[in-house]
Amino acid sequence: FVVEPGDVRVRYGGEQTVWVRGADPDLSAALRWRRAGGTWQSAALLPAGAEGVHHFRLRNLLDDVEYQVQVGNRRSPSYRIGVWVPPEVEGVALRYRYPDYLGLAPRAVEDGGHITAPEGSAVELHVAVNKELERAELVLESGDRLALRQSAEHLWTVQFPLQRDDFYRIELRDKEGNDNEMPTRYRIVAALDEPPVLKVRFPRGDDEATALEEIAFSFVVSDDYGLRSHGLEYAIAGREKVRLTLGAEGVKETERQGEYLLALEELGLRAGDLLTWTLWAEDYKPSRSAY
Repeated sequence: FVVEPGDVRVRYGGEQTVWVRGADPDLSAALRWRRAGGTWQSAALLPAGAEGVHHFRLRNLLDDVEYQVQVGNRRSPSYRIGVWVPPEVEGVALRYRYPDYLGLAPRAVEDGGHITAPEGSAVELHVAVNKELERAELVLESGDRLALRQSAEHLWTVQFPLQRDDFYRIELRDKEGNDNEMPTRYRIVAALDEPPVLKVRFPRGDDEATALEEIAFSFVVSDDYGLRSHGLEYAIAGREKVRLTLGAEGVKETERQGEYLLALEELGLRAGDLLTWTLWAEDYKPSRSAY
């Protein structure tokens, strides 16, 4: 009689059917098997429909199994079902280092995966895996592939600059040449450092005033990562602009309330003079001028 498949490899948790062909139908047929270091178990082989063909299915294989078939008084050689475990990502920890100008402390996310940080940040991934690997790569959907280096047993690391929104996955290959199955798709968000936002409470729109009046200004200025300074700029037709700083560097605030009283009497205005004004604010981004 013939036993199939003989020696074989099966994924962890999978199943394997053992087939026996050419067995004498008048003799009893049984499958004997044992896990490594275990005791032998046996079960009758089941007829498969075709004459002389029997089978038995071993389910939920978690360990290597040795098996053989007995028909009557005859036994086949022993065969081996080797159980293999695919490489898997067991966890992703993130380390963020932000651009110096933001003045933010480094941040660690132990149970991470999705990446969100200001553009220009340095991101370091520490990828925990379940077994020894031949290689590990971070694959960006935009096309780049970054090799991870092994930093400890079952731990692989890579660092890269955060430049744009993207998606990534971690591809693994173990020492036996097996790849990880259906790697998780993670999101990358490079948060823009937006310019400051100014909201004027009053005055609202164009207006007329006498040369002796005082114009009250009230406003709110904010920035996502902190304000450097802010102020008021005004100009009278035919004269140089005047730029006033109303709030300078100090505590790095993300929002400030501003008020200022402009005394027109001190400006030497005459009837018909036109005064224009604007508010300005500056954050810490080196490549951006006051807004």
